Amino acid sequence: PVATFQAVGDVRGVGFTASGEVLVGDRDGFSRRDPKTGDVRETFDTEDNGVRALAVSPSGEAAAVALTYS
Repeated sequence: PVATFQAVGDVRGVGFTASGEVLVGDRDGFSRRDPKTGDVRETFDTEDNGVRALAVSPSGEAAAVALTYS
């Protein structure tokens, strides 16, 4: 593998931005990561709701995230 991404529980969504960064969604939320190292660059607060699905626009400049509410 080129890179391995650590997540909390199952990875439920992966997308790529226009700049090549990776968005990863798991049961704790989602994060923006370096594509080569997998290092977290930014974490987005989902108020303890996990990600159900993640999609990135064709331009890679916008993301839509469906959350699980508990």
